[in-house]
Amino acid sequence: MPFMKQTHLDIWISALGAGLTITLIGFLCESLTSSIFQPVLLVSMGASAILIFYRPHGDLSQPWHVLGGHLFAVLFGLLGSKIPNLINSLTLIQISGVVIAITLLTTHYLHCVHPPSGGTALFTLFSAQQMGSVRLFEIVLLNVALVLTLAFLINLFSPHRRYPLSFYLYLK
Repeated sequence: MPFMKQTHLDIWISALGAGLTITLIGFLCESLTSSIFQPVLLVSMGASAILIFYRPHGDLSQPWHVLGGHLFAVLFGLLGSKIPNLINSLTLIQISGVVIAITLLTTHYLHCVHPPSGGTALFTLFSAQQMGSVRLFEIVLLNVALVLTLAFLINLFSPHRRYPLSFYLYLK
């Protein structure tokens, strides 16, 4: 869908939606993670919130892109975190580029590229040892579910915004 001129109401909805979403994710992270990980996880979710709320009609903002992008990022971050155990001469820093490349390739071919998921991949790579695999999947999945749910609900308040696009295309 082509870019639509946004009204002041749309901009305010974007700002309030993104701010509310990150505030709620912050509370979720605070209750589920140690203080070391809270700000880092908020980084990729903050980028997702801005993208989704500012460009709700954009291809990269649609639910499959957000969900698939972040989940594949977690998967490849976790797999990358295991490599130093297999190949002692490699460090997580050296593996980080490979994790990003594989995440991008996979999400491209599965049509779910979501740029903020690069932050999720790196967060997962560097924190997997301390947090554990299942915990990371749970936290990212909860964050993505919260972002998508709030995006759907908040975007209902604007006559110009339709999120997700596929939901409204089926209604026609």
